Amino acid sequence: MLKLSNILEKYTIKQEYDKMEQIANIDELTGIANRRKMKDILADNNILVGKEESEFYIAFADIDDFKNINDTYGHDVGDYVLKYVANFLKTQLGKENIVARWGGEEFLILFSSPTTKSKVSEKLEHIRYNLSQNELKHDNNTIKFTMTFGAVSSIDFKNIYDMAKKADELMYVGKNTGKNKVVI
Repeated sequence: MLKLSNILEKYTIKQEYDKMEQIANIDELTGIANRRKMKDILADNNILVGKEESEFYIAFADIDDFKNINDTYGHDVGDYVLKYVANFLKTQLGKENIVARWGGEEFLILFSSPTTKSKVSEKLEHIRYNLSQNELKHDNNTIKFTMTFGAVSSIDFKNIYDMAKKADELMYVGKNTGKNKVVI
């Protein structure tokens, strides 16, 4: 009986550990990786930055005029849009790429190596276009929205942090020049 209780205790501890790990690494609203988890992943990839043979891309993505969605339809609808976008990005990007909710209505995407500028551009344009054509239905509301993306290649930088900063800057270039764009 003592051994069974030890097994049950270890199982319970493992369950609690798994639960805490999920809380620490998964965005509660969207169910995708959170900023903390993505920072860990980016740090792990920092060693590959600047190496042509290990090229990868990161992209920032932001829902255009998200504040208007919250103000017009309410935060429940805003949350619905965030969940939809997270699921859409995850589905479109596949298992080989990672998407995380960076904060608010902003997402960060890590495109795994090997990849090319044309493949990343094509994939982001496909996502951008499809999102812009969608009409989400929620509680008798029809919601249309767009997203803007900024992406960079690892070979152009010395570290992952400069990469992320530049991808974010490029996303804002797109937002400041009309929104609903991909800037690489």
